[in-house]
Amino acid sequence: MSRKPVYLLERELEFAKRRAAFYARTDRPTKPTVDRHPRQKVGYAAPCLTKGGATPVVQINASQDSITWFGISNLGLYVPTDTAYAGGIPKPKALKPAMVKAVVGTATPVVQTAQGSGRRYARYTASTAGNVQAHYSVPISKKATLVTAQEQEDQSAAVFTAVQSKLTVTYSRFYYFPERFTNSYK
Repeated sequence: MSRKPVYLLERELEFAKRRAAFYARTDRPTKPTVDRHPRQKVGYAAPCLTKGGATPVVQINASQDSITWFGISNLGLYVPTDTAYAGGIPKPKALKPAMVKAVVGTATPVVQTAQGSGRRYARYTASTAGNVQAHYSVPISKKATLVTAQEQEDQSAAVFTAVQSKLTVTYSRFYYFPERFTNSYK
């Protein structure tokens, strides 16, 4: 069992007291409205659900801001006007679609102070003042009758090439997460 020095415990106690005092205040600044991130219906070809030599289209929701930022043409998703989308199935609960995520960074980290506790931290993402977003995530697929996991990975590389100019800052990141689907059999 490791032990913390007394000065660290005292510092953590001070942060906790400040945070508790901040949240106990009734006059603390609050946002009058909740930020809305509108969603858009899209179709996703799920390789894990391949049945009868075809990949079914799964109907899911995705962030409109992320779709716009990445570009719908780059993502290989079906829109509701496509005939394949109309014949799609609802998303099974255990399905986690293949995703691409991007974090728009900043050239130099900014040191900020937490409003409640007074603790200082470094922020590595771009300014999020107003309606500016720094994190984007969206499903990725390919429009084809039979889609494989390798094709989805290749599609993610194409998406990265398309958005690489937006991620030129030092702390920007791009991630690809493959599809997961948990099956259970008796």
